[in-house]
Amino acid sequence: MTDRLKTHRHKITCNITRTAQGTSQGNVARVAIAALLGAGLMFPTMALAQMPPDIAEKVAALGRVVDPENTGKIYAPLQEKEP
Repeated sequence: MTDRLKTHRHKITCNITRTAQGTSQGNVARVAIAALLGAGLMFPTMALAQMPPDIAEKVAALGRVVDPENTGKIYAPLQEKEP
């Protein structure tokens, strides 16, 4: 059984090695650049997702309740107006 396990590990290692040899440095660089650009576009938008302080106070004053009517009234000024 140990021989089979060693053979299986050898096959997996050979497959990984062949796969790694098939990728060029250009492909790896492209993927790395795409990942960095994606992260660069994502992180600034995360920083902009802050609740205005006056609305945060109003929501905190509501407490821990599910109140769609009053919550909707608080967030209504943030919604875009129809043309």
